[in-house]
Order: sequence, then C-alpha cells, then structure tokens
Amino acid sequence: MVLRLIDITDERLIKVGFPEKKRDAVFIELIGLITAAHPFEDSAALFKRFIEREDVMSTAIGSAIAIPHIISGEIGAPLLAIGIDKDGIQYDTASGPVKLIFMFVGPSQKREPYLESLVRVSKLLKVEQNRTMLINAGTPSQVLSIIKELD
Repeated sequence: MVLRLIDITDERLIKVGFPEKKRDAVFIELIGLITAAHPFEDSAALFKRFIEREDVMSTAIGSAIAIPHIISGEIGAPLLAIGIDKDGIQYDTASGPVKLIFMFVGPSQKREPYLESLVRVSKLLKVEQNRTMLINAGTPSQVLSIIKELD
C-alpha cells in the first residue's frame, strides 16, 4: 500500500507563520505539534534527535526547503509536520532562508513507507509552482488541500 502525504499528516501537524525566525525555535514548535497530536515520545528527546541529525548534515536542500527527518522506534507509521513561513527562517549558516519545512518522523520498523514519503515530498517540492502555492497558503487547511490536490 502506497501512503500519500495526506495519510501521514493533518491540520494539527501544520503551522503557517512563525513568530521566531530561527531553526531551533521552529523545530520546537513543530515537535510540539507532533507530540500533542501523537504522544509517543517526549518533545525534548525528539528535539535532541533532530538537532543531532542536523549536526551530521543540514537537511536544508535549497529552493527555500528543508526536510528534517529522524527514525523512532516508538511509532509504527510515518508522521509529517509541516511548517511554512513566507518571510523565511534562518536555518543554518550555509543555506538561505527556509520557507518550507517538511519534518518527518519515521518508524524504525517498516521503513519503506517512510522512505517513499520522503521521495514524494521531494518530487512535489521540485516544482516551483507547487512551492509557491504552499508558501502562499494562509491556513493549515489550505496547505492540506494543496497537498491533497498535488500528491
């Protein structure tokens, strides 16, 4: 069974606009959404793991996109939190401002759906028009509608 992106996210996992424009603050907000909707692991532990992953190699991939991702033995299916900020956030010293953050937590077992989801996001975000539509979305429900239409 192929998971669509709509299958691994929902409005509770989407935030549009961030008051704090730095990566760590945005990570804390997105992780808070994840743990509020799916309490499987402590927020501080997840934050530590995402930062450790970023320390190995930045997940900013260009075109104002970042796709931070980790594996957790605590969940059985992938989860996707989405953060969008029109003005962009300061992600790292090498990349420019990031406007689209697709934050994944994948299960340590059954990795294929998680890896397929990463590929789906990459394909969706390759298209400039898709990125523009998402960046211009004003609410989580609009973001979800765009993803549903495009994926």
